[in-house]
Amino acid sequence: MKDTFCMPIIIPSQVSGTCSIIEWGCNVGFYCPSADINLMQCLPCGEDMKIGDSCYCVDNIPTQNCIKCVDGQCTKLLYEHNDHTKPYSKCLHGCYECDDDQKCIQCAQTFVLDYATHTCDNKCDKIHDCDTSLGSFCNFETHKYTACAAGCLICRSMTLCDLCEQSNYVTTITGECTPKCEDLKHNQYCRDGKAEACRAGITSECMCGEAHECSECVENQNQCLTCLEYASKDEDGICLRKQIVELEPQQHSVEQYTEKSGARLIFSTSIGIIVSIAVLTICIGVVAYNFAKKDRKAPRVPGMTIN
Repeated sequence: MKDTFCMPIIIPSQVSGTCSIIEWGCNVGFYCPSADINLMQCLPCGEDMKIGDSCYCVDNIPTQNCIKCVDGQCTKLLYEHNDHTKPYSKCLHGCYECDDDQKCIQCAQTFVLDYATHTCDNKCDKIHDCDTSLGSFCNFETHKYTACAAGCLICRSMTLCDLCEQSNYVTTITGECTPKCEDLKHNQYCRDGKAEACRAGITSECMCGEAHECSECVENQNQCLTCLEYASKDEDGICLRKQIVELEPQQHSVEQYTEKSGARLIFSTSIGIIVSIAVLTICIGVVAYNFAKKDRKAPRVPGMTIN
């Protein structure tokens, strides 16, 4: 009788896809093992996955804590026991009460029931959450996290992307992810995958060297001549965008984004110190001048001669 042994199956990366925490490139039936920005080959979904791993039921879109997909739908989820679930429960992750087929009847406190799949999703009450905001947003109607559109890393809705996947897409001022252009030249911008000359009113950032948020460049210089519609120049001529600051669900205020580089901050601080010293010097000079002026006007006392 011949000995039997397992022959490892080699899966080409073209079949599995590659991924990182910022690039979701796995194909259906695989998950991403990467825990940083370095690209890794995706691995087949299976029972050996851990909490946090997410099988891809659709190309480039992971389903949180899923370990098995059928026809684009997750059919089996990972689960863990914690303070929100019954001890030794057979229910899936986030479910408080379920039937014999693991179909959830009632979710734990921090989860919301999906009546179509009888599974529990993380409940959300604000647009972004530090643990789950990458690639998803909070749908306030369902209180469930919903995946962003393809190519979008951070979004506020299906139609409004704040940051697109930068290796393949350009983020437009209207929140769309459009194809990226190769080798943009000075004073050019990318429009639907094609390089065009920059001008006022363009939809994405103009290539102006190290300057950002430009609509047009100063000729042969790394400076903005004009800014994109959502940005404005500060006192030093640098284009800064207005940043959306989250307060409460569906309530936002706009404040000027003022973060600058360390060198710029040091420069500004130095200028402030120099101006302060100059003002102080002028004040001292004025005071000294006034004293001298009064001294000249005061009657002089004749000197006493001592014999």
